[in-house]
Amino acid sequence: MSEADETKIAFTNAGSGRRYGNGAIFIICVVVIVSVLLYGAVDSGTLALLSLFTVLLLVYWISVSVKQRSLMISANTIQLPLIALFLLGLVQLLPFGSADSSLPLKISTTLSLDPYATRFFLSRLFLCMVFFAGALTFLNSLAKLRTLAFVFIVFLTLMAFFSILQRVELPGSIYGLRAPAQALPFGTFINRHHFAALMEMSLGLSLGILFSGELKPNRWPFIGAAAIVMAIAIFLTGSRGGLIGLIASLVTIAILTAYGRRGTSGNQSIAGISPKMILAAGGVFLIVTIGLVSFLGGADPLMRSTGLTSGVGDFSSGRTEFWRTAIKIFLDHPVIGVGLDSFGVAYSMYDTSSGLFRVEQAHNDYLQILADAGIIGFSCIAGFIFLFLKNGLQVVRASTGFRRGAAIGAMAGCVAIMVHSFFDFPLRTPANAFVFLALAAMCVVRIPDEVGKRHHRRKKT
Repeated sequence: MSEADETKIAFTNAGSGRRYGNGAIFIICVVVIVSVLLYGAVDSGTLALLSLFTVLLLVYWISVSVKQRSLMISANTIQLPLIALFLLGLVQLLPFGSADSSLPLKISTTLSLDPYATRFFLSRLFLCMVFFAGALTFLNSLAKLRTLAFVFIVFLTLMAFFSILQRVELPGSIYGLRAPAQALPFGTFINRHHFAALMEMSLGLSLGILFSGELKPNRWPFIGAAAIVMAIAIFLTGSRGGLIGLIASLVTIAILTAYGRRGTSGNQSIAGISPKMILAAGGVFLIVTIGLVSFLGGADPLMRSTGLTSGVGDFSSGRTEFWRTAIKIFLDHPVIGVGLDSFGVAYSMYDTSSGLFRVEQAHNDYLQILADAGIIGFSCIAGFIFLFLKNGLQVVRASTGFRRGAAIGAMAGCVAIMVHSFFDFPLRTPANAFVFLALAAMCVVRIPDEVGKRHHRRKKT
């Protein structure tokens, strides 16, 4: 990542802005906490509340810029694919579509088959873009990074513990108040698979920091216990995608540990922990977790998550039909797709079944973005992933201690949910999207503290 990627567009020295940003980090934490507590923010009322927090973040941002007499904003190019996807959605709302005039109803003639769904998707995407830009801009010191990381770990550990207790006492409801009629809830989420995805991300962050080698010895047991509680919650959801994501997180941490800094051994981390040690610890971690899950009476979800339960059918659980249909939709609309979040409407046109059930998602986010936004939209997502991995690997290689551990853990959490997205649509739950973007910012942002220390070390040598 070049220095230009993390410079601030400002009329004064951007480095002086480091003393600001605590308010923005507080708002970012509040957004994540509120979205997770209120059913993953899947309700329109919760999104309205989050919109108010977004306005508050913008007001704070403007006030800081006025005090600085400069526009504080990160110029990291990882934001460009999201902006491009947003612009594509606006194009899909243009009135250039076609409608069947033989019908007596007024039909929308936008390029999107479901303009309302596309507008709603764009509103969520805008909130995510402001959230992400704020995190990239104000996450500008190691102290802020530590605060954000530990707030996430503590809060999400408490959520994991709560979800385990709720499963034992009231497995079919949320808070004992809301019992979804056509879903199996877990924790505070209506979709148990999406709660597993939330735990994947927090687990990756916890393990990355745990193996950073910079934690005080008295903190190891707490972070280790937090990771075990999160893993237990993943197994109890019975989500096979969650289990795959968990394994992907462990493998990513082992690989990134081997990805040494320049001038260091390629198979040894700064803390002296080798990839083999990570894999061995991961094996012990899984064995302990599985034992605790069985002790808690979670044998059924454990078997279901591994695909060993009788009656499961194929590993895709019938998703192959959704995937084939998504490919057909893409082939018929290859350039800009049928409209962001319009898959449900498009699917009904290709559905050869009785139509008893309405399919809203393709259960594969990559195929769905092809159907919804065509090759242009897919290129936006691919570009984001490329920039994330490129910038993140550069930060991992250039960092040491806690910064390196946080970057590895954040990348592992993001990789876990990206792998999970091959079998589900976890990032379409706003709470997961916010956590994902926060972790992405923690991974790719260049902390000024590190730059100064690195230059100081070079001068001394």
